[in-house]
Amino acid sequence: MKQQIKDMRLVVLPLIPLIDMMFIKKYAFISTIIYILIILIYSKDVIKRTNIIVLAFFLIQLFALCISLFSTEIKIEHWMFILTLWTFTVLAFELGNNIEQNISAIIKFVYSYFGLNTAIFLWRFVLYGLDLGRLRGGISIYGGNTAHFIYLEVLYILKTHNSHQKDYFRILTISLINAFLYVSKGAILITVAWVILDIIHQKKTKILSIRRVSAAVVLLTALLNMVPDGFFSYFERRFDQWFSLYKNTGSLMGTRGKILDFTIDFLNKHSYAWYLGIGPMNFRMINPWQYTNTHNLFFDIIIDSGLIGLVLFLAIIFQVIIFDKQKSYFILCIIYAVFEGVALFVIKPEDCIMVGFAFMFLIIIYQDCIETKHRKACMR
Repeated sequence: MKQQIKDMRLVVLPLIPLIDMMFIKKYAFISTIIYILIILIYSKDVIKRTNIIVLAFFLIQLFALCISLFSTEIKIEHWMFILTLWTFTVLAFELGNNIEQNISAIIKFVYSYFGLNTAIFLWRFVLYGLDLGRLRGGISIYGGNTAHFIYLEVLYILKTHNSHQKDYFRILTISLINAFLYVSKGAILITVAWVILDIIHQKKTKILSIRRVSAAVVLLTALLNMVPDGFFSYFERRFDQWFSLYKNTGSLMGTRGKILDFTIDFLNKHSYAWYLGIGPMNFRMINPWQYTNTHNLFFDIIIDSGLIGLVLFLAIIFQVIIFDKQKSYFILCIIYAVFEGVALFVIKPEDCIMVGFAFMFLIIIYQDCIETKHRKACMR
């Protein structure tokens, strides 16, 4: 019964930002209360288990925010960033501490999350007159790149525990569908690389089969043919756009390259920012396009909390890479997050949307790795 209640809490978790957006745009305090309740429920036990590196990462974000408030106007989203950071840290340690018991809950979360994103996608598909060009930005209220990163993280969790193989294949199919519908070259390349790794390790995983692959191909083809003017013509137009961006910007990263160049130039002109950052949620105040983040995970962290924050974050990443057997898959996750500009936290004050699911799963993976290492040490 206790586990079923935990499963249900995770299933409804993706609904919180949707409720924010639809019903309580002017009442951000309701979100605040929800997050505080989560912290109060879990923090007592979690604080005892919280890893010093994760705690230091949280504190450096808080310190960078406090420093930045001397030169910027205090806004609610600044403090909501810190609140969500701690909320999802708390949830991550609760779930990652005994992940074997929580895998079924995590799988249900993903299905709920994907179902919600699909409902939003179909609703906007009709709303925009079946125009994929307008629809691309609306595939998920959480951002298509962030959603894809979450699917990859959950795939990695299932991969490392070699369990729920049917669910693994379903979520892999979800990832492929998301990559192609979102028409993201990074998502497509990384997911195809993931499938190739599975094929290479086929004897060990027994994940792929002719029946499953055929079903996935049929489903994906049916979805692609829903577009009146042909999905592949739209796909071709997207690549033409990327090529035009390359010619205009001189960067293979297109617009992301332009944002990255601006970020590096800003850091060089304000050398203190390399060490302390400018504080979370402040990037949109300094860039001429008012982007909420740098579209590069590592530079997001640098601009928020400086190189100190990045070193702590890399310490989290490298511990997983060093101690886990499935490191090649985890490296794919991180490559995707860095170059596709996955935002660990998306906070839109105009819609009261505060989401930290990508960060939550990253810390779940880290905590699971630490616990596994600890158990192996105890067995020696």
